[in-house]
Amino acid sequence: MRWRSVAAFAAVGYAVLSLTTVGLQAVVLSFRVVTPAELAADVAAHQPLWLLAQAVLAGQQVLLGPVAIGLLAVVDRRRPGVVLALTQIGAAAVMFALSAMVHGVFGAHLGGLGAADAGTRADTLRIAEVLHALGDTTYFAGTALTAIAMLLLWPALRASPVAPSGLAALGLAAAAAQIGEFGWFLVPVLGYLAPVGVLLQAGWFGWLGWCLWPRGVSSDSRDSPGQ
Repeated sequence: MRWRSVAAFAAVGYAVLSLTTVGLQAVVLSFRVVTPAELAADVAAHQPLWLLAQAVLAGQQVLLGPVAIGLLAVVDRRRPGVVLALTQIGAAAVMFALSAMVHGVFGAHLGGLGAADAGTRADTLRIAEVLHALGDTTYFAGTALTAIAMLLLWPALRASPVAPSGLAALGLAAAAAQIGEFGWFLVPVLGYLAPVGVLLQAGWFGWLGWCLWPRGVSSDSRDSPGQ
């Protein structure tokens, strides 16, 4: 039972920290979709909050290990989709951690933007654009991998005698929002799907944590990860 309790705490912790990260970033950006120039100004003005958000994003990825093990308690591990989904989750964790590190450097780099002269400011912004592009690329890669994992887990969760039927549906909705946010490149307003995706994903992880809690999951042959 102890390993399942750890997985439950990890899943709920991941949900809470996901909301913390997006909340901190929303405060930095004044709850709006911004242009790259506006982003640089906002990050320079709220550097500590931005760096804290990136530290939380990087740190929370270590929780996905116990969560991945916990998933084996609610789905049939023999399904090929489950194996692929766990692979996607691991890859997503790496991408999110890389994004947090690059965006952390981005935030640190912009620390002296307000006091810089015109020439230094232009050079600082050019470097910041490159860092931001790298950070966004890895973040979007992590988002896409997470959405793929949710899609791969959908049939396994639907067939699970342990997981509630709504968990699979919530994962599908989270994946749809995460995929939809890529439309931001063509239609900027779709950028608002990003926090929606995070909220739905956080709900999915929180619900999974409840399912993994020993009192929330009936005992069966999958209680032990070694079986």
